[in-house]
Amino acid sequence: MKKRFVCSRFLTTVGLFALLPHLHSQEIAHDTPATIAQLNEWLHNNDSRLVAWAATLARERQQDAFISLLPDWLKQSPLIQDYGYSPNREDSRAYDAVLDALIRGGSQPTVEPSVLRDLARTYPIQAFLLLDRLPAEQQLPVLKEWFSVAELDSRHSQLARLAAMRLAQWPTPVPGFAARILTAAEEQLTIDLLPRSGTGSGYGSMSCGDSLYTPPTAGWPIVYLPIVEEGNDHTRDATLIALDDDHITYRWVEENSPGGTCHGLRGLDQGLRHTIVAHWLKQPPKTMQWQVAQTVPVVWTNRAAFDLEVGRLIESEEENFATMANDLGQAGLLSQEEATWVRPKLVVRVVCDIDPCPILGASKGRQIEDLDIPS
Repeated sequence: MKKRFVCSRFLTTVGLFALLPHLHSQEIAHDTPATIAQLNEWLHNNDSRLVAWAATLARERQQDAFISLLPDWLKQSPLIQDYGYSPNREDSRAYDAVLDALIRGGSQPTVEPSVLRDLARTYPIQAFLLLDRLPAEQQLPVLKEWFSVAELDSRHSQLARLAAMRLAQWPTPVPGFAARILTAAEEQLTIDLLPRSGTGSGYGSMSCGDSLYTPPTAGWPIVYLPIVEEGNDHTRDATLIALDDDHITYRWVEENSPGGTCHGLRGLDQGLRHTIVAHWLKQPPKTMQWQVAQTVPVVWTNRAAFDLEVGRLIESEEENFATMANDLGQAGLLSQEEATWVRPKLVVRVVCDIDPCPILGASKGRQIEDLDIPS
């Protein structure tokens, strides 16, 4: 029996090597027969097209035994060190297919945290989906690193946004996280300086559109990518993560499809910081005393009255900040020491709708950012 097994393995290997040159020229289709051994040969072949076909067929056929091999391939693949991602490059397209199989292939093998750290630089959504399979104690240090990465490179702000939303809902408060959220937060307080009979100005609108369709690459399987949306209240897509009313969803689309959306994923911005604090305080974001942006109309009478009104507005916001920090301290999100000094930054701007403007000689409609307000 042992001799027959060895002989069978030898014949299979010979057959595969005889078959591989033919596969380079042969058209592979979704109904092409392929054993686990054949898929494994394709996976470790230097032909990116064969790698993509191996992963695609395994996903379609839910080949758990083959998919369980993909984490080791991912760990050893030199592609994970290549951060110059482009959908038109064959190696990247093969990588897309492998990640698709890992995520949607039926079985759910885990990927080591060290691999996910590197993977996230180019594939943040796939890395975030795979991170969910790890135990909580392995997830936490990775999430903290992803949250910090935006401070070093703004290109990874979307990944930091996902990490921040997850950390905000961690079962126990993450030490130092709330302090970092608040110290990076700010409020834009706009003083709209009006004449006695004046009115404020209006604002424009934005539009969005789709990208163009490109035909699939001949001889390749259809490769799928996850497209992410945020704030699309009409979608039925799967939820990637949600923080109260802020829902981020995703769906898999063909890489060549238009795939445009008016609800793209935002980065780690002031709006999210505000949403996180509202979540901690169990308040609707729109009803919080602290708002990311406020515009207050002030009718001009004289400089003394103007300074008094602006000073009153600033004092009121600072009192709101102190109350908020105290509440977060009582909830265990800020230490006693942090609660004494952690505050959002208050940025005061004046938009002058008076011509000529009585302050700093500014022209009508100009924003004044270096206003000298008595403390």
